[in-house]
Amino acid sequence: MAVQYVCEDQERRLESVRGRPDLNGIDFLEVLGEEAPAGIPPQRSLLIRCLQPLPDESTKANVRLEGGVRMDPRLNPVRVQWAFKATQVASAPADDPTVLPEDRTYFPGLDDSERLLVVRTSTVGDFSTYRLFLARSAVDDTPPEGFDPQLCEVAFSFKVECPTDFDCRIEEKCPPEPRARPPIDYLAKDYASFRSLLLDRLALIVPDWKERNPADLGIALVELLAYVGDQLSYYQDAVATEAHLGTARRRSSIRRHARLLDYFMHDGCNARAWIAVEVAQNGGADGATIDEGTLVLSRERDGVATLRPERLDAALAANPVVFQTLHPIQTLFRRNRIQFHTWATSAAACLPAPRGPPFAGPKCNCGCTPGTCWCSRRCWGRPAGRWTPSPPTARRCAWTPSPSRVPTRSTGPRCWRSRGTRRTR
Repeated sequence: MAVQYVCEDQERRLESVRGRPDLNGIDFLEVLGEEAPAGIPPQRSLLIRCLQPLPDESTKANVRLEGGVRMDPRLNPVRVQWAFKATQVASAPADDPTVLPEDRTYFPGLDDSERLLVVRTSTVGDFSTYRLFLARSAVDDTPPEGFDPQLCEVAFSFKVECPTDFDCRIEEKCPPEPRARPPIDYLAKDYASFRSLLLDRLALIVPDWKERNPADLGIALVELLAYVGDQLSYYQDAVATEAHLGTARRRSSIRRHARLLDYFMHDGCNARAWIAVEVAQNGGADGATIDEGTLVLSRERDGVATLRPERLDAALAANPVVFQTLHPIQTLFRRNRIQFHTWATSAAACLPAPRGPPFAGPKCNCGCTPGTCWCSRRCWGRPAGRWTPSPPTARRCAWTPSPSRVPTRSTGPRCWRSRGTRRTR
């Protein structure tokens, strides 16, 4: 079996065969469409231009037409009605109704009619690609004598002039030329590094501008851009930081992470503490009112209980823990020490033995009402009328509500001392 070599460059093969007078082939195929003269059906006339003159005996037996949606020739409705050399169309049989009078006058007058083969089809083809090739005879599909095997066929479409949404033409777009990327320091994350980076870049692209005065408009714009870059860099880092529970620093971010685990957090509040206030009898503070929002410092070097406004800044310079009262309170000497019910001297107690309102004994003059806050501390004796101090862990603070139940009798005496207490921030 002979080896057949195929040329991948069609244009190169055309030029090679064009210079060979002993070889012929199809140069191109043209579908006669809208430019067809009146009387000639459009998209049914195929003009096959060859490289060399065609023999006069060329007929439709030498033309094969394949393609379309239905590839089977038995089902393909596109048939070849007639095929003549352009110079032989006028001498076609007069009794052939498929050859129109306009065909006999138009095709012989075309340029290079000796190299032109005119093919008339039975109907118009569809949008698919068709294939036309020349054969030796009706029963022999080999290329005609003198025709190049690769140039005896051509692919075409009947709908070249028709607009379609199925046009698969590939648009060749030339990519833009690559540009040299400027050297960028991606480790620049703060104001100083951004400012230095911008000034270095300006020195490269505007070498004549050497102003470094902070009052210069250019320097002001550079510093403004550096400031914005510093803020954006912080936001960029914050997104990665707040995205994980182990690195989140904002309480709102931690609350959202906890909510994913069905754990709901509140926003919390400032630290709160109880304070006890004692006043001297008939002193300036006896009967005074401490307003809401009064500052309370955790320590004072001089040991004074109150501070004048001019000494406040000096006291705050020592970095004390500052609290603020949540509600007003009236300081009274008689509330420094309150006698509780002792089960033996109920007449002098402020808490009754039976059910009844608190602080309503016959000799109770503390002025406490339901809602009063008081602090109790435990003592182990009362020698010579002096109260024994107790540790802070033995003190309890509470509000005084309306009694709903009688307190349980205790064993052994207990002495209680109140210091008008308030909840602070």
